[in-house]
Amino acid sequence: MLYITSLCSAKKRIVDSVKELIDLGFRNIELTGGTRFYAEVEEGLLDLKKTYQLNFLIHNYFPPQPEDFVLNLASSDLNLRNKARDLIKKAVVLSKKFGNNLYTLHPGFMNNLLPTLESGFFIKENKRVTSREDFYRALDFILGDIVGSDFKIAVENLCPKSFNDRYSFISSLEDIEQFLGYYADRANVGVLLDLGHLNIASQLIGFDKNKVLADMISRFKERIFEIHLSENNGKADFHNISSIDSWQIEFLSKNKEFIKSIPVVLEWQGCAGPLAYERFKIIQDRLG
Repeated sequence: MLYITSLCSAKKRIVDSVKELIDLGFRNIELTGGTRFYAEVEEGLLDLKKTYQLNFLIHNYFPPQPEDFVLNLASSDLNLRNKARDLIKKAVVLSKKFGNNLYTLHPGFMNNLLPTLESGFFIKENKRVTSREDFYRALDFILGDIVGSDFKIAVENLCPKSFNDRYSFISSLEDIEQFLGYYADRANVGVLLDLGHLNIASQLIGFDKNKVLADMISRFKERIFEIHLSENNGKADFHNISSIDSWQIEFLSKNKEFIKSIPVVLEWQGCAGPLAYERFKIIQDRLG
C-alpha cells in the first residue's frame, strides 16, 4: 500500500497536517516528527481515522512530546534513553489502536544529538560517545519489555555526512547484514529500506546501490518491512518529490509483487499541494 508522510504538510499541529492531506485526497498517511505537542493528539487522530477511513503508520519521533529531543536508543545520557523508551512505548500502543502491528525508527547514533528547527538535529559532542553494542542493548530492552513477539519493529538505514562521518549505526549493506545477523532469530525485527538514504550513502561511501538492492531482495526480502522513497542529489537528504523517471520508481516497478505486501511511503517534505497528490496517483497506478 502506498502512503504519504505527514511531513508533506508544513502545518505544526498533526491534525492540521492530516486534514490538509485529506483535502488533497490522501487517505494513507505515515505520522512522524515535525509537529508540536498538545494534549488531544490521540483523540483527534482517532476521530479523523474513523471519519475519513484513514490508514495510519507511525515512524520514529511520534507522537510529539512536551519537550523535543532526538530519539537515540544508544544515547550516553540515561535521561534521553528513558525518554526514548517512553516515546517508543507510546508509539507501539498508538499503532495498535490504529490497527497496525508495525513501528519503524532510526538506528542509534554514535554521538549525542540535539534537535533544531533548521536541520532536524545536530551533533552535540564531537567525540564518539556510544557503541553499536549500546544500540543493540537498548533495542533488546525495547523488544523484551515493550514490543513482544507479535509486533514488528523495523530500523531504517540512514546516510552518512561524509565517507569518514557515518554518525548512525546503519548506513551500508554491511551494517544491515550485521544488524539482521544479530537478530537472526527474531522474525519480528527487520529494516525500513530508505532508497533516498541509500542513494546518498552509495555516493559518499562508494558502492553500487543497484547491486546492494539486488542483494537485499535476494537475501533479505522477508526482513524488509517498509520502504521509503524521496529524491535528492546524492549529497544531502532533501526529501524532494519523486520524479516519474526516478530509478527508485523503476526499482519498485520491477518488484511489484514484493512491495504489494509491505507499506511504501513517499517521504516528501513540505510540498503539500495538487502536484504531490497527482504524482502520488501516477506512482500508485504504475505500481498497480
